[in-house]
Amino acid sequence: MLVLRGLKIPGIAEVFTQGGERKQYQILVNPTSLLEYGVSLQEVERALQESNINTSGGFAVQGESERPIRILGRLGPQEYRVAEDLKKVPVKRNAARPVLLQDVAEVQDGARDPEVICRADGGPSVGIAIRKQGDANAVDMAELVLAQISALEKQYADQGLHFQVIANTSLFTKKATDAVIHDLFIAVLLVGLVMLLFLHSLRNALIVLISIPTSIVSTFVMMKIFGYSLNLMSLLGLSLAIGILVDDAIVVIENIYRHLEMGKNKVQASYDGRQEIGFTAISITLVDVVIFLPIIFTVGMVPNLLRQFCMTVLTSTLMSLFVSFTLVPWLTSRFGKLHRFSGKNLAGRVVLGFERFIDWLSEGFVTALLSLIHI
Repeated sequence: MLVLRGLKIPGIAEVFTQGGERKQYQILVNPTSLLEYGVSLQEVERALQESNINTSGGFAVQGESERPIRILGRLGPQEYRVAEDLKKVPVKRNAARPVLLQDVAEVQDGARDPEVICRADGGPSVGIAIRKQGDANAVDMAELVLAQISALEKQYADQGLHFQVIANTSLFTKKATDAVIHDLFIAVLLVGLVMLLFLHSLRNALIVLISIPTSIVSTFVMMKIFGYSLNLMSLLGLSLAIGILVDDAIVVIENIYRHLEMGKNKVQASYDGRQEIGFTAISITLVDVVIFLPIIFTVGMVPNLLRQFCMTVLTSTLMSLFVSFTLVPWLTSRFGKLHRFSGKNLAGRVVLGFERFIDWLSEGFVTALLSLIHI
């Protein structure tokens, strides 16, 4: 948590600057004065180190208020803002009179040699890099930081303060989220088209399409329970899972449709079709489970990186199996319908032409296999 003049921005782990001019005191030690006062160079260095301690000591909580604690050097109760403050640092106390730094050295105000040069629009600038905490939401943190940057620009507008965002990793997360949503819509459209071509029924296609968002929503519930966020690994898992979500539903509803063609009513066809294909659907799902499940229970750097990815894929896959065994048969028993195209309209001619193409392709494969067997 970053504390800046009473302002707290949750989710920030570290803030550091690059470029700009950094103030530095130059201490020119006089060897003759060291010998005169009996002070060694190591004593001067140790005195400066001990008096220059200024670090964070955490926070003191009193009721609902929270105050930062600082640890200061035992020899220097204040920060050195000018060279005169540094000159008063005692470097030796066991003499008749304390030997001060100004007695053995000359202290000058100066600037540190730049290690990194930052420029923006051809001019010098100061770069500020902000890193988030491991469990923080990058998108929320970035929005809070951008809001505070805008407020600071308005507050110091008379001094010409201006921030220019060079890199914002949360934009990649937003784009990845949008890409997953686009993939989801494309998958829905393609699945609907394929189901319409093979099953000749828009109702059956809609039933399969309902199973996709149902499994996705269940995955988001899991992510909320375990505290997962939309990051690179979880979004990668969702993108991969979109192609898996419809497998079980398609297998089940296609078998139910086959029982409808046998002359059974909707309820009986849904029950028999689900019972008959249940073991096959389970085996399809377990193929993915046995791959990703062991990674969750292993330890090390790689499992820690892949755990959210594996949990996302596993949850969506198992939920798709559950939906195909419950929601899909129930919807089919209520709204399923056996439909045959007669070829009197454009849609019917397209579907029947596609079936003739599939039959021709299947016969070609069978003929080629038989030819290879006889050879």
